[in-house]
Amino acid sequence: MEAQLKSCRILTGVKPTGDLHLGNYVGAIKPLIKFSQVSQQETFFLCADWHSLAAKEITFSISDSVSSLIAAVIALGFDTKESNGIFIQSHYPQLLELYWYFARFINTGLLERAHAYKASVQENTPVSLSLFSYPVLMAADITLFGSNKVPVGKDQAQHLEYTSDILKSFHYGIGKEIFPMPEAIFQETPEILGTDGIHKMSKSRNNTLPLFAEPKKIEKIIKSLPTDSKTMEEPKDPLKTSIFLLLKSFASEDRVNDMSQKLQQGNYGYGHAKQDLFFAFEDTFGGEVRKRYLELKKYPEDLRILLQKYEQKGHEIANQKIQEIRESLDLNAFLF
Repeated sequence: MEAQLKSCRILTGVKPTGDLHLGNYVGAIKPLIKFSQVSQQETFFLCADWHSLAAKEITFSISDSVSSLIAAVIALGFDTKESNGIFIQSHYPQLLELYWYFARFINTGLLERAHAYKASVQENTPVSLSLFSYPVLMAADITLFGSNKVPVGKDQAQHLEYTSDILKSFHYGIGKEIFPMPEAIFQETPEILGTDGIHKMSKSRNNTLPLFAEPKKIEKIIKSLPTDSKTMEEPKDPLKTSIFLLLKSFASEDRVNDMSQKLQQGNYGYGHAKQDLFFAFEDTFGGEVRKRYLELKKYPEDLRILLQKYEQKGHEIANQKIQEIRESLDLNAFLF
């Protein structure tokens, strides 16, 4: 994959939506960090706080969630080299300007086919304009910073298809190609089972494994994971064991293989497996990682300095693109 990713600009957006948990890490943060560490490549991380406002109801502090998300990304290993970037969506009014230009060249029929909109209609719930036009702002997110590669799961492919459709209409409408046509980097985004052993990990179901909670709380949650009635001596199927599936989502290959073999051989109880899961979790998210995360949250000056550096870069890219569009649309007549 590294050869494929060199010499390109990747953009990944993540919504800040409260306390981070293992599902957030596996689905978005882990691949983002891997992309950031590839040489000869720019990786831009967009903290999509405006998109959080599209939710039906907001049950968390957005500003705290923004700082938590960015602190977590850095503590977990995002490479803060100069060629990368971390941008907070609401700091860039150019995104809303581009959103408006894109909106001129897209029909409502396309937006009515969006998955989120159709789901709301089927549920007979009110649809806000922000939810309805969500794909247009997402297209602006993807294109404004000049990204040409976008990591997506197969269930997110429609977002990139919409962006491509919008760009084609936009470029045709203004008679000029301003943005590169982004290509998808399809990646496996496994559904992480929650601590109830039944549903997908979700804050709304209160079945999460929080990344940076105190070790005692993590250990208590892991000890409460549901299991079947098999005895310690009996062999067990790893792929039917929620403890193993949680470990498999984040731990090293050696640790995963070790637990798999022990479960299949027998004489290895669920209590042992839970203890091994806890140790692996602490090795990944505890120690210096948790310490760094808590320091960035408590003393955010390091975050502020880093974001200011990246913000200057982000505005330079955004302003250049917006200026080019304004000239194409003849909107600069009275600018001084």
